[in-house]
Amino acid sequence: MPTPKHPHDLTEHSCINLRLPTHGEHFAWLFAKAGKEQRVKVHGPLVSNSIACLYDAALAGLGLAYLPQEYCREALASGELVEVLGGWRKTFEPYYLYYPSRRHISPAFSVLVNALRHKE
Repeated sequence: MPTPKHPHDLTEHSCINLRLPTHGEHFAWLFAKAGKEQRVKVHGPLVSNSIACLYDAALAGLGLAYLPQEYCREALASGELVEVLGGWRKTFEPYYLYYPSRRHISPAFSVLVNALRHKE
């Protein structure tokens, strides 16, 4: 089967789905190009609620998986995994944390704020 050129081509491929416990349905794959977003519902032989399981299944050749690039950086660099639809990669906005006051911050909250600020 040819490599997908457009997100909707994924409907013709064997894809590994993620089901989030809070969602109740398969996670839609998100793509963006030229300011336009695409959401694609894919189908395939495997559904999991674990990104680690999706990663292992993709490495085993069971299908295409929608994974965070950081999660599979080494496998992409080594050629164990190959990125498809890279020109359609959706970048996600960073998280923001709002809290009412800087006074009386607990040590645990300070640790959380520092961890969220940390960048590698």
